[in-house]
Amino acid sequence: MKTRKTAVITASVLLILFAAGIIMFVGSSRNLFTERDEARIMITSLRGQATVVRMGTGYSLKEDIGLEEDDEVYTSPGTEALFEVTGAGSFVMDGNSRVSVETDTDGLAVIRNVFGAVLYRISPEQGVLRVSSPAGVISSEAPAFFSVESYPGTQTIKVFFGELTLVTDPTSDAVRLFSGYQLTVVQNDDGISVFSEISGISIQSLSGFLLKKLEDAPDQDVFPPSVLTAEEERREKEMEDAMALREAYEASVMAQGGTVPVIETTSVTEYMTESDIHTCTISIVCYTLLDHMGDLAEGKNSFVPPNGIILAPSTVQFVSGETVYDILKRACSASGIPIQYSWTVEFGGYYVEGINNLCEFDCGPESGWMYSVNGWFPNYGSSNYLLSDRDIIVWHYTCEGLGRDLGYVWSP
Repeated sequence: MKTRKTAVITASVLLILFAAGIIMFVGSSRNLFTERDEARIMITSLRGQATVVRMGTGYSLKEDIGLEEDDEVYTSPGTEALFEVTGAGSFVMDGNSRVSVETDTDGLAVIRNVFGAVLYRISPEQGVLRVSSPAGVISSEAPAFFSVESYPGTQTIKVFFGELTLVTDPTSDAVRLFSGYQLTVVQNDDGISVFSEISGISIQSLSGFLLKKLEDAPDQDVFPPSVLTAEEERREKEMEDAMALREAYEASVMAQGGTVPVIETTSVTEYMTESDIHTCTISIVCYTLLDHMGDLAEGKNSFVPPNGIILAPSTVQFVSGETVYDILKRACSASGIPIQYSWTVEFGGYYVEGINNLCEFDCGPESGWMYSVNGWFPNYGSSNYLLSDRDIIVWHYTCEGLGRDLGYVWSP
């Protein structure tokens, strides 16, 4: 009896201590975040989901939360997060992006662009906002509007208004970037630059995120509103055409009494639920080759389908974290389509050399495979492009101008 009483008392004490611990944790976690009036960097708008990691613990990011030094912010696919930097400017994070907060030797705020696309606006009223990326440290003493896209092996800085100064390392002269131009830097696995180029910004190089944000930005002076609208309409039409092709294919299969296959993901674990599984559409086409059959390498003509469609639009399952390259491999494996690829140190990812035995340079020195997602041709490798639900992927074979015959011009 005495033992039972002791056990009951002990259990009660443990429950009280446990409850007190929860209260203390909740209270302390609330105190971790700075109030609006005190924070230098504040999230003012959030559409979607984002996480802030502070002192090794992740918290769901909400509006009116202030960031501090050493904080890391991650955005989920489809998310858009706007941050205000008091007296210095603002920045907007696209989905699948990551930044961290630092300070330099002068005590000024530094936003490190770790991964993904972020759009920055510098308005130096009372201070200076500096942006750090693997390509170097970016700053401006005058108003500026620019984006930084950081992916493994590739960094791109696009200037839409003003002038930027980029310091790649303390021993080198600073690089000046002007409105209407972009800097592309390619690095190897050791972070050493192996290629860099300054070129004009083409409308086709803008991601869907940047295209939308530029339409709402009155201070950008690179693209007239009519040009942005026309490009958005072109991409919408390309997506509509892809979906129409998919519907025609599905109708043809069903008319013959078949069922439309869904290529299932092999990455599901026992801890996942149905909500963790997404779908996308992928197709592989080589329409341009139909007009260049006489230019093809010997013996390659037989690999070109009469209608130019190697893989009709197919539905493929995937889980968060998978890439365009993962989907290509899965779809080709399920459909019996051979692909050739190799790992490239220069680009920090896989490079697709050939699909269906049609390889780069088979139709000239500028021929090869390019991919688009929702009408946009990313300027980085397919193994670095993280997918979002319902993305539309198309792999195209280009014969001329590294995509010029597809309607894309990379530099104006």
